[in-house]
Parts: sequence; C-alpha cells; structure tokens
Amino acid sequence: MPNIFKYVLVTSIYNEGDLAAKQLKGNCDISCSESIQNRSVLISRDFLGGSPYELEVQEFWGPNITRAINAHEVSINCDIQFSYTGLDEHTPENYTAKYQYDKKLGQMERVHS
Repeated sequence: MPNIFKYVLVTSIYNEGDLAAKQLKGNCDISCSESIQNRSVLISRDFLGGSPYELEVQEFWGPNITRAINAHEVSINCDIQFSYTGLDEHTPENYTAKYQYDKKLGQMERVHS
C-alpha cells in the first residue's frame, strides 16, 4: 500500500505598516483539483496590529492528493479578498491576493493578475 500523506495550507494575514488595520471582513477561497468541494474561510477581525492573523488551517489528505502531488498534477488555488479600514475610518479599503501551488517548487506562490 502506498504512503498517504496529509498536506496543510496555513494562511496568515499580517500588517507591514505602522498603522493598524481595523474591521477586516472578507473571505479566503480555496480550491484543489483533488478535493470534491471548494472551501471558503471567513476573514473577520476587529483589529490587526503587529501580530499575524492566522486563518483556520486547511487539510488535504488521501490517496488522490498524494498521487497528484507526487505526479506534479495537482492544482491548488487560494484567493484572498477582504476590506478593512485604515487612516480614514469612513472609507474602507480593499485587499486582494491570489496564490497558486507551484508544482515545480512544491509551494504556494503569489500570482499577479
């Protein structure tokens, strides 16, 4: 019987600036070619200061994903979108980022669209 591994996707949101981001609201949408359903993780945080905001860890495991990763055939996408307030508390700002699993590097990489 072949080895079956568990793979995890850890997503963190952090603030690179000196000013705090407030009222984060949005989603982190995750899709995997070897999963029967897409996943959506809620992003909801009152305040983002100097510590990262860790989203719920997503696990992928089973013979199909193990085979697909070993064969470099898996497709994993992570789309992050949320709004937040910064300096102007009356005008929300938007943040979006797209990540895709790089089959050659074996890790998630940001995709510029």
